[in-house]
Amino acid sequence: MARNRDYSDLDSAPRKVTTQDVVVGPRPISKLSLAALLIGILTIPAAILPIFGIPVAMVGIVVGIVAVIRAYRNQTQRSYAIAGLLLAILAMGLAIFFTTVSFQALEGCEDLRGEEFTQCVRDNQ
Repeated sequence: MARNRDYSDLDSAPRKVTTQDVVVGPRPISKLSLAALLIGILTIPAAILPIFGIPVAMVGIVVGIVAVIRAYRNQTQRSYAIAGLLLAILAMGLAIFFTTVSFQALEGCEDLRGEEFTQCVRDNQ
């Protein structure tokens, strides 16, 4: 049989603030972190374009690195900055791949013009 115990006297004693009493809320999101994510998303379709995708991905990587560093320093949310950086790195790999493939398709066709050039590119694919 359970006894009814009275613990009301424990509430009157002064309490020390512990780490368990601290309320932790979500970290604020910086505008630079959000910009890094948006640029990272936009670098993926740009990576498909030969030559053009490489500088776009480089810009995304630089913005992502700066956003991650500032997020650590300002103690703001880092997830958007990290996601943008990872997307820009992925875009860089895709841009290098598509640029390499496009140059290989054009290899040996530099001197040709018109229909001969088109046929040469088709043959190299």
